Amino acid sequence: NDPVNIGYGVSTRIEDVANVILHAAGHQPTIQYMSKPTAIERREVNTEKALSLGFQPEGSLEKGLADTLSWYKETQCVLV
Repeated sequence: NDPVNIGYGVSTRIEDVANVILHAAGHQPTIQYMSKPTAIERREVNTEKALSLGFQPEGSLEKGLADTLSWYKETQCVLV
């Protein structure tokens, strides 16, 4: 019953993730920092357990987020 991290094994800056989400949603990225960024610039999940269970990542962060956004639009979910 332990959690399993899913990812594609690439360290990604949080700012880059925000930009990918904005692009996928069709917005021009304009990120405004309200305070100093924290010391944590990047996130990378440990995917060893998922890989040991047979998970194989496909595609990229950009494709995954674009596909997720398309799914939300198709299912008429409301994004806030």
